[in-house]
Amino acid sequence: MTTTVYDATQIDPRWWSWEGMHGGWVAGAALTAVRDSYAGGDRPVRSLTTHYLAPVGTGPLRFSGTAPATGRRTATCLFTGHQDGEPVVLGSALFGHGRGGPAHAGLTAP
Repeated sequence: MTTTVYDATQIDPRWWSWEGMHGGWVAGAALTAVRDSYAGGDRPVRSLTTHYLAPVGTGPLRFSGTAPATGRRTATCLFTGHQDGEPVVLGSALFGHGRGGPAHAGLTAP
């Protein structure tokens, strides 16, 4: 399991919500961490799911994860974000290159 470190102290204070770092920023940091570490960095994201367990503060945010299903076109990644040794976010991401549908093969939809 690989660990990637993101230092949340460099984030502008305007990214704070009521109790901690804005969830959109945390999701973006998680997405960047897992794409770079587990999906090879060249596949576009197809889906991202995050579950927030606790408010994220300004300290270092570490992501660890795994890619249990990686193929030629797609990679599925599971991750956990830790702060001060405690999990604060869990999630999954699916990365993959698109491909043409029936119209690209000269077929029409039924």
